[in-house]
Amino acid sequence: ALKKKLLQLKQKPEENCRAFVSRLNNLYDGIERKEEKLDHNKTVVEDQLLSKVKKMRDTTKIKILIKGSYQK
Repeated sequence: ALKKKLLQLKQKPEENCRAFVSRLNNLYDGIERKEEKLDHNKTVVEDQLLSKVKKMRDTTKIKILIKGSYQK
């Protein structure tokens, strides 16, 4: 459900940039909260992989911001 919301996320014409970024951050925070519940007993390797995934998400987040803000 969260992935579908991320793919459909676009800035609304009446919405300012700050509100759009806030909505995007809320979705990503929801994803991170779900991961934290699952990752209580992670190893060093798992921690490194999680770090890489978070960097990839940041890149994706930037792309969504750019795509969503230019489609007014």
